[in-house]
Amino acid sequence: MFYHQLQDNLTLGQQNVQEDAQVDIRVNFQDIPSPTRKKGSTSTSEDCVVPDIDDEDNVFNFEQPRVPADPRVWNKWEVMEWLKWATERYSIREVTADKFLMNGKGLCMLNVDGFLYRVPRGGDILYSDFNKRVTAAVEQSRHLESYLNPGAASNFYYVY
Repeated sequence: MFYHQLQDNLTLGQQNVQEDAQVDIRVNFQDIPSPTRKKGSTSTSEDCVVPDIDDEDNVFNFEQPRVPADPRVWNKWEVMEWLKWATERYSIREVTADKFLMNGKGLCMLNVDGFLYRVPRGGDILYSDFNKRVTAAVEQSRHLESYLNPGAASNFYYVY
């Protein structure tokens, strides 16, 4: 136990504590919000969020939209969640959500001009963020596929 002798008489009087009293100060670290723990998590190790060090814009970007990592599987509500997050993150104004009533596969069909048509001031930024997410998801699935099927056809050709 950690005991601390209170010395400040003003504090003692406000708390109705006798001057020679000892106070047991305990801190429950689970009650202290952590920037690396997911919101609502009670786990001490499993649910930690590690910042993406490859993120060019913000190395300590702990806040990401609460959507699956692969945009190709997003439903229309997850598209709206990402759109809301991205417009706040990049301070993009004049976004009409009705122009994005589609799922992730629909967004994948849009090129940069499709984003700019929907959001003339900032569509290119939205496209860039979305494209980074799709590229990362494709690379992840390729890596997973090569790991699960090491004997599958590869991109390497042998010349004899």
